[in-house]
Amino acid sequence: MLQTSSAKIPVGYITQASDTSFEIERILVERWQQMLPHQKTKLIKKSTVGCWKLCLIGILHDLPGATTQAIRREFIRRKLGDNWIEVLCNQDNWENLVGIEAIETIMEDALWLAVKLGRILEELGIPYLVGGSVASSLLGEPRATLDLDLVVDVQASQIELLVDTLTGEFYISIDAVRDAVERKALFNAIHLETTEKADFFILGNDEFSREKLRRRQLYTLSHQGNSSIYIYSAEDIILQKLRWYRMGMGISDRQWRDTLGVLKVQASKLDFEYLQQWGSNLGLDDLLERALLQAGLENR
Repeated sequence: MLQTSSAKIPVGYITQASDTSFEIERILVERWQQMLPHQKTKLIKKSTVGCWKLCLIGILHDLPGATTQAIRREFIRRKLGDNWIEVLCNQDNWENLVGIEAIETIMEDALWLAVKLGRILEELGIPYLVGGSVASSLLGEPRATLDLDLVVDVQASQIELLVDTLTGEFYISIDAVRDAVERKALFNAIHLETTEKADFFILGNDEFSREKLRRRQLYTLSHQGNSSIYIYSAEDIILQKLRWYRMGMGISDRQWRDTLGVLKVQASKLDFEYLQQWGSNLGLDDLLERALLQAGLENR
């Protein structure tokens, strides 16, 4: 058991939230470290679906007496943005739902979508790994995950099969997939009923992209062991989060907090030599040094 009264705050340490004391955070981090995978999965799912339910309650408050179609349109606008309203409302996947309870029954989260898409990609022989907030929440501080990031190694010869497999249950554009594969960019797929969105990032040709795919790990989400996904290694999600932080001009508190969360929770398991090597290769030395300091790991 942690002895909070004698805890010494490491120089430079930053807690995950400004209103959380170091002593309380030590207890939280220890709890996250002790959580079994299915326990952390349950916590993340509950947080995410809770966000969507609050969003729905807000819509019903703002639009009293609205039709189910109007509720769906507003839900899409708040969740995904105005650009997706007309695309996703061409088919009314909520037409048989009446009342808030019925809509709540189809609400899902990014982990559910990761399992669903992971199985499809495996069947099609397309290597993938899950990154973003899903990976950082499973490996670090758990939080709501509002969309899904996947890195996929899709070949041009697999495009039509992938699109054909997803079409019907998902919104997906074959032109967008072709363009993404050609330019090593990204495309989206949205599950029509639940409106859960996945961003597919095409695997790059650079050495780090190949390395993170090689080092991916199979993470079992269910207590029964029948639900697993491939995710980033802890070291690689830290490096990737730092890259996104730098690309965003260093203003994303969420990316930084996710990075510190993984560092703190995975502290004793991290390959610091690998982190330092790739931090240098990717030009992230300064950010990695600051992150290690704020996570209390500068002397590792």
